[in-house]
Amino acid sequence: MRTARFERDQPPRMRRTNMPRPRMMNLLSDIPDYPVTVVKAGAGYGKTTAVANYLHQSGLRKRWLTLSAEDRDTTLFVRRILLSLLPKHVSSEELEAVVLASHSPITWMATALSAATLISYYLQEETILVLDDFHVIQDEVALQSWMDAWMQEIPQHLHIVFITRTKPTLPHLQQLMLRGEVLMIRERDLVFDEDEIAALFRLNAEQNAPELNSRQIHYLLEWTGGMALVLSMLLREWRNTPSFLRLQELLSQETSLLDQIGRLFEIGLSTEEQEFFRSTSVLTTLHPDICNDLLHRTDSQQILSEVERRGHILHVAESADYEVHPLVREYLLRKLSESQRKRLLERAIHWYQEKGDETRSIGYIFDLPDKKDQAVRLFPLITRYIEKGQLSTVQAWLDRLSPVPYEYSARWIWAQAEVDRLSNRFTQAQVRYEKSKQIAKTMGDQTSIADAFIGLGQLYLDTIQPKPAAHVIREARNVIPRRFTKHRIIRIQLAFENAINSGKPLRAKRLLHNLIQMGIGAPPNNSDLRLLLRTGHVREALTQVKRRLIKNDTEVRTSLAHRETSLLFSLLCSMLGDPDTAKLEAERGRWIADSLNAPFVRAVGFIRLGHAQHLAQPFEEEALTSYETAIGLMDEMDVARGKSEALLGLCLAHGYRGKFPLAKLYAEQGIALAAQAGDLWMENLVRTAYGQICTIHGYHHLANKELTHAMQAFIDCGDLFMHNAAQLWNIFTLHALNDQKWHEELDDLLRSEFTLSRLELLSKPTLFGMKDVQRIVPLLLEQKQSQSIEQELTIRLLEVLDAHQIEHHPGYTLYVQTFGTFEVYRGFTKVTRREWQREKARQLFQFLVTHRGSWFHREEICDRLWGDLSPDTAERDFKVALNVLSAALEPKRPERSTTVFIVRQGSLYSLTMHPMLQIDRDLFLNKIREADGTRDPHRQRRLLAVALQLYRGAYLEEARYEPWCEDERERLRLLYLRAATKYSRLCLDAEDWEDAIQTCENLLQWEAAWEDAYIDLMEAYAHLGNRSMVIQTYLLCQRALQREVGISVSERTTTLFRQLIPEKDYKELS
Repeated sequence: MRTARFERDQPPRMRRTNMPRPRMMNLLSDIPDYPVTVVKAGAGYGKTTAVANYLHQSGLRKRWLTLSAEDRDTTLFVRRILLSLLPKHVSSEELEAVVLASHSPITWMATALSAATLISYYLQEETILVLDDFHVIQDEVALQSWMDAWMQEIPQHLHIVFITRTKPTLPHLQQLMLRGEVLMIRERDLVFDEDEIAALFRLNAEQNAPELNSRQIHYLLEWTGGMALVLSMLLREWRNTPSFLRLQELLSQETSLLDQIGRLFEIGLSTEEQEFFRSTSVLTTLHPDICNDLLHRTDSQQILSEVERRGHILHVAESADYEVHPLVREYLLRKLSESQRKRLLERAIHWYQEKGDETRSIGYIFDLPDKKDQAVRLFPLITRYIEKGQLSTVQAWLDRLSPVPYEYSARWIWAQAEVDRLSNRFTQAQVRYEKSKQIAKTMGDQTSIADAFIGLGQLYLDTIQPKPAAHVIREARNVIPRRFTKHRIIRIQLAFENAINSGKPLRAKRLLHNLIQMGIGAPPNNSDLRLLLRTGHVREALTQVKRRLIKNDTEVRTSLAHRETSLLFSLLCSMLGDPDTAKLEAERGRWIADSLNAPFVRAVGFIRLGHAQHLAQPFEEEALTSYETAIGLMDEMDVARGKSEALLGLCLAHGYRGKFPLAKLYAEQGIALAAQAGDLWMENLVRTAYGQICTIHGYHHLANKELTHAMQAFIDCGDLFMHNAAQLWNIFTLHALNDQKWHEELDDLLRSEFTLSRLELLSKPTLFGMKDVQRIVPLLLEQKQSQSIEQELTIRLLEVLDAHQIEHHPGYTLYVQTFGTFEVYRGFTKVTRREWQREKARQLFQFLVTHRGSWFHREEICDRLWGDLSPDTAERDFKVALNVLSAALEPKRPERSTTVFIVRQGSLYSLTMHPMLQIDRDLFLNKIREADGTRDPHRQRRLLAVALQLYRGAYLEEARYEPWCEDERERLRLLYLRAATKYSRLCLDAEDWEDAIQTCENLLQWEAAWEDAYIDLMEAYAHLGNRSMVIQTYLLCQRALQREVGISVSERTTTLFRQLIPEKDYKELS
C-alpha cells in the first residue's frame, strides 16, 4: 500500500527577463565534471537564478531542494532528500524504513548509509542535486554530520550543488577541495560585468528605448557592484521609464543599499499593496491563508498573484506559497514598529501551532523582538526536546537565546547544563548546575532549584560517584517542596540507583519496592539490570538484557552513559565467558556512542572491548590499546572515576603479560579511585583482579590479603558471584601456601556453584575466573583423594572438565602456535629456546602435532626424523629427544615419566586429544568446519573471521624443508585461501567494502595469483566509486597471473571489468 508523498521541489520559475550570460554559462558548464559544486555569495547576487538558468538550458537531469528553517528537523530533512532523488515507483515501505530510523539518535547516522544505498540502487542516470539555501542548516551539527557521511557513500553519477551564503564546513568537502574535486563559484564570478549589463538592458528594453553608452554602463556597474537584484529592479524601472537620469536619481540618493533596494521594490505598488507587504514581512513565505488570517482579509490570493505577475515577488513552484527577496523583506521589517512586529509574529506563531506545524512556529518565536518573550515560549519545549534526544536542536536554541534576561538565566543555565551532561561534558555541566542553583535561590525560583539538584544527582550517577551523589540527594530531600511530586519521584529513583552504586543492595531493593508501590518502578535506564549484576544475579541479568536487545532500539532518547544495554550485555558476557558476543556488543556500544555523540559511552565501550579482547587472547596487545584509549578519553573529559574499570583491565592485561609491577601500580590506582568515589563494588572488583594477578605471579600472602578483603566486601554487597570468583583465587593461594583450609573453601565453592547451577567460573575462561580452566584440575584430583565432604561434586566437576579418568595433570593448558612463528605456552608461560635444548626435541613435537590423532611406531618416527642414522643410534637419539621434550612441556612431571601430553601404547606414540592441549591449527580447522555447517551468513562471517585471524603465516615455517609437513602446509594454505575468499564474498554481500578490501589484500600477500581476490577487490572499489583502483586492480591481476603462472586473466574477470569500467572511461582514465 502506498501512502501520500510530498511534492518534489523544483527550481524557481524562469524569469520573464532575458538574461543571457555566456560567461556564467561557460563557468557553470563544468558542474557535471565535478562531484561537488559550491556557489557561495550573499543575498542579491543571483546565485539561484544563475544555476537555475544553466540547468534549464543544459537539459541535464536535475533535482532541486530549497532548504528552509523547517528542514532543521532531522526526519523531515532525510525524507526530503529521498523524495527529491528517488523515482515515484519506489515503494513507501522502503522509503519509510529509512525515515523511521532517522527518528532515533542511535540509528541516525546509519540512515546516511541506508539513504545512499537506496539512492544508489534506484538512481541510474547522471543527476544534479541542487541544495539551495544550504546555509540554513549550516549550524545544525547532526545534519552536517549526516550530510558528510551521506556524501561519502552516494554514487559517482550524482553531483551535488550547494547554493549558500556561507562556506560549507563538511570534512569530506574539505578533502575533495584539497584534491581539486570541487567547483567553487564566488561573488566575484556572479557579479555582472559591463558587457553583461549592456546586454541585459539592450535585450529587455522597450522597442524605442535608447541604448546605454559605455560611460552609463560603467556608472551602473560602479553604483550597483554588478549585483543581480539591484540591476533587475533598475531594469524594471527602465522598462517603465527609459531614462538614465531616472536611474541616476534612484542610485545617487544618500541612502543605504538596503533602502535603495526597498524603494525600487515599492515602485509600481499601490499604497494598499505596500501596506500588505509591510504587514506580512514577518513571514518568511507568504501563503494566502496565513496572510488572510494575519491581516483579517479574504483577498490575499488575488494580491499575491497580481504582484507576482508584475515581477515584484516569486511564486514557489508547485505550492501556494510566494516569496519576497530576503533583502526586500529586511527593508520592509524595518518599517514595522516593535509592537506591530510582536503582534503580527504572535498571530503567526498561533496560526502555525493551530495547524500542528511546530517547526515553523518555533522559527517565528525566534523572530520575536524581546528575548523575554522568546524565553517564555521556548522553555516549556526544551525539556521535551531534551527527552527526545534532540540535543543539537536545544543547543541551537540556547545559543540563539543568549544572553537571556536575568530572571530567566537560571533556567537557561540549567538547560545548558542538561545538554552538557547528556553530551558527556561533565565538568562544564557541574559548574552550570551549581550556578543555576545559586541564581535560582536569589530569585526564589523553586522549580529551577529543584531541577538543578536533580541534574547534579543525575550527573554523579552518570559518572558513578556515590559519595557526592548521596550528599546531593539528601540535600534535595530537604529543598524540594512536597507539592513538586514529579521531582520527588525522580529523587527517589536517584536514591535507588545510588544505593546500587554504593553497594547497599537492601536499601536499593527497599526503594525499588516503594517505587513499584507508587506505580512508577525503576527509572528506564537499566538500573534494575545493574542491581541484578551487582548482587550476583548475572544469569538473570543476562536473560533480561537479551530481551531488551530484542526490541528494536529506535526510540528517540539520550545517552544512558555507562548503563547502555549493549555495554551491560558485553560486561555480562565477559564475566560469564563469552568473549565473541562480548566483543560484538562492545563494538555496538561504541557505535551507539558515536551516534549519540557521547564520548563517555565511547570510553566505556573501549573498556568492555578490552575485557573481551583480554579474555579471548590474554597475550595480545589489543586489550592494552583499548584500555589505554578509554583512559585517554576519560582524561579528556576530566572524569577520573571513570578510569577505575579501565585500570582494572590494565592490571589484568599487564599481569598476564608478565609485568607485575605495572599491574600492581594500576590496581592500586583503580582501588583508590573507586574508594574515593564510594563505590564499594567496583573497588573490590579491582581488588579481585589484583588478587588474581598476585596469585599467578606467586605473591600468595599479598593475594590472600586482597582476596579475603574482597570476599567480605562482596558479602556486604550481596554479590555471591563475585564472592565466589574471589574465593576461587583464594583457594589457589591457600593451596600454594600449604594452608589446608583450601579443602574446606573448595567444598564451599563447589556447593555454592552447583546449588546455583552455575559453573562458568569453574568450567570456562571468564574475566574474573580462570583464563585456563585446567588450572583447577590438580586441586580437584587432590580433593578427590582427600576426605572432603563434597566428593560427589568434585567428581562431577572433573567429569565436566573431561578429567575424571586422569591420575596426573600439570595444572595448565599447553597452547601451541603453528601458524607463522612456532611457539608453545605452558598456560601463560612461554617455552624458551633454552628449555627445548635440542632441535630434534622441537622437531619431534612438531611431527606429532602435524599428525595429531594418528599413532606412530617408534621405528617409523626414527625413520622420518633420523633416517640418515643407524637404527640403534636413531633409537637412542629418539629417547633423548623424548625425554627433553617431556621436560620442556611438563617440567614438574613425576620422575622418569613421559609427559601427559604424549600418550603411549607400547612402542606406539601419539599426542593426547584431551583439551589440555590446544593447537591453533585444530581451532582453525574447527572454525572452518563450523562455518561450512551453518547457513547463517552473520555466523559464517564471525567464524571465518576467527579462523583468518589464527592464520598468522604458513604452517610450521621453520620446518619448511621437512617432507613430513609439506602436504599439511599446502592443505592448510589452500583452506586459508578458500576461507578468505568466502569471507570477502560475505563482506561484499553485507556491503562492508573496507573489510572485503582488507581481506583480499591480506590474501594476496600469501598468494599473489589468486584471481578471485582481484575480482572481489574490483567489485569493492567499484561500489566505493573508485574507478582508478578498479583499473589498477585489473592491471595488477594481469601482471601477477603472467608473472606467477604464465597465464592470462580469465574471461570472467575481463567481463566483470568491462561491466564496471566502460571502454571510453578506461581509455580516459588510463
